[in-house]
Amino acid sequence: MSQNTTDQSIYFRCNFCYSHLNAEADLAKSKIACPYCHRRVTVPKPSLDRGYLMKDWEVVRLLGQGSMGEVYEVSNSSGKRGAMKVVHQDCMSEEETQYLQDEAQILLKLRHKNIVKVHEAGFDGLQYFFVQELVLGRNTGSTLKKYGAFKQLEAFRICRDVASAMQYLWEEAKIIHRDIKPDNIMLSREGVVKLMDLGVGMTQEQAQTQGYGAGTPYYMSPEMIQKPALCDFRTDIYSLGISLVEMLSGSKPYMAADRNTVFDKILSEDVKLSALPCSDEGKRAIAKLIHRNYKKRPASWAECVAMFDLILEKGVQGNAKKEVQYIYDLGQDKAFMAKYYALLISFFVALLILIYVVI
Repeated sequence: MSQNTTDQSIYFRCNFCYSHLNAEADLAKSKIACPYCHRRVTVPKPSLDRGYLMKDWEVVRLLGQGSMGEVYEVSNSSGKRGAMKVVHQDCMSEEETQYLQDEAQILLKLRHKNIVKVHEAGFDGLQYFFVQELVLGRNTGSTLKKYGAFKQLEAFRICRDVASAMQYLWEEAKIIHRDIKPDNIMLSREGVVKLMDLGVGMTQEQAQTQGYGAGTPYYMSPEMIQKPALCDFRTDIYSLGISLVEMLSGSKPYMAADRNTVFDKILSEDVKLSALPCSDEGKRAIAKLIHRNYKKRPASWAECVAMFDLILEKGVQGNAKKEVQYIYDLGQDKAFMAKYYALLISFFVALLILIYVVI
């Protein structure tokens, strides 16, 4: 059975600035003003109603919606909770459909501490779905909006763990993620970095022959836009580098009102790194990650991990515990923690009353 919840909000993204938004369920199909770009956007209506069963998974609520499908919170008959992404078949070609069937079997076997586990994947009628673990915490995108830019060591530590996860994916299955960005990097309550949304990933061969249908414009590499046949793991390295710039500066390096203008900037403008609040060594590392010539980026994910480790080793100098604690704090679900501390306070009050009565 599904978890009991009173949250009937609809979570979605602005069609213009791609910001995460939410609205009450009764506003579905209505237009509201985006608080970030101030344009009028339509609140989407979920394709699947609350209680809908996809195999053994029951829909609890809509968590997000994009051009290719939706993400729902779900639970199964044993009470396990998950996040289910549903991709509509009319968004896929026959080749992509066959690929996803093969890819589902790969995703189920992946096991890495920094990768969200996939519980089940497959087809239900004309819809492809995959259910991954529901990570309680906050993604780095929402953390940026709430708290602002990360400190250098915090940002590099998070990206180091993402690079480690991508090294595993590449070495195990030659998988290209295709959509690395702050919104897909979770900080769990326990302070663990988790890479999400592997269901849009492709093998190198698939990406080179079919191109990049997925991806978020702000984080796409030049070859991703112009020459998909050149795409390999270095395309994801570029996206991680752009995400790192955003985490350090608090804003996306390539901003524009429409997709094509963003692409024009990516293809013609260098990211300004001089004002980034990090060391010269950090800036040199970032410059290598986001080089417009993919041949001049790191030659492997292992090289990226080693580069991040070196920066962290030089910069931490005994502050590792403090940095990890900060990331842990950012990953906390404040509503959960409020209930936890309220319960703890109630316990101590009851204990004091008991001691007073006994005395």
